[in-house]
Amino acid sequence: MEKKEKKNNNNKGLIAIIVILTLLVLGLGGYTIYDKQMEKKDTKEETTKTEEVVEETAPRVDLPLDDNNVVNLFNTFRIDNAAYKNINDLNTSNTYKLRLAYENIPNTNHETIKCSEIGAFAENGSYCGELTTEMWAIYDDRSALEKAINETGTTQAVKANLIKAKVLELFGKNYNYKDESFGLDNESKPNCHIMDYDQNKQVYAYYNCEGGGTYGLRTEEISEAYTKGDNLYIVSNYNDEVVGNKKNTYEFTKEDGRYIFSKATEE
Repeated sequence: MEKKEKKNNNNKGLIAIIVILTLLVLGLGGYTIYDKQMEKKDTKEETTKTEEVVEETAPRVDLPLDDNNVVNLFNTFRIDNAAYKNINDLNTSNTYKLRLAYENIPNTNHETIKCSEIGAFAENGSYCGELTTEMWAIYDDRSALEKAINETGTTQAVKANLIKAKVLELFGKNYNYKDESFGLDNESKPNCHIMDYDQNKQVYAYYNCEGGGTYGLRTEEISEAYTKGDNLYIVSNYNDEVVGNKKNTYEFTKEDGRYIFSKATEE
């Protein structure tokens, strides 16, 4: 009986030792996993901090104001030379980007298209191309005018793939491109004079209207130009006779060895 109790006590002791060893192994394993995860987190945070430090401490290199890159980028994105241009839409509006791309496509890439291939009128009521004297005489008779436009009317058009290529060239290959009609008036939204997107023909075609407008005098001149790492900054003095003086900063970043627009700010 005494031997049996001693054996049971030995078994209990062995079981206790096994349980303790198991807990130690599990605890060590858990600590190892936790330690590795924390090490990864620390490494990631350290990498992020290092990148931020590099960006913040990248030396500023001033550029001549007549530097070719600076002048070309400024002339493309400046906002003083057209009524529709403003900093907010430059940053956020797709129709703005489409119009800017269109304005930077050479006239040699424009083509003539028959109005009968795309329709005499756009959805907003603008008419295809330019009206002849005979067409103006029947302007109030929309049915007769539509017939006349479809019989003889032509207009200027640009292939949609050229517009897309230019947008991605200016704003980067990761820009979320979208085809849509855009305006040629004092704003980029399609109101009166427009470049109408025809999905079937895959072209942007010019549609006209009775209308127009003017805008106040605006001027803009480069005051600073510099690089920091892969970023290029162009600062300008902007004067609008309506809103007064402002300072615009245009920021560009490198993509495939060339500068693309990143963002613009005003103050």
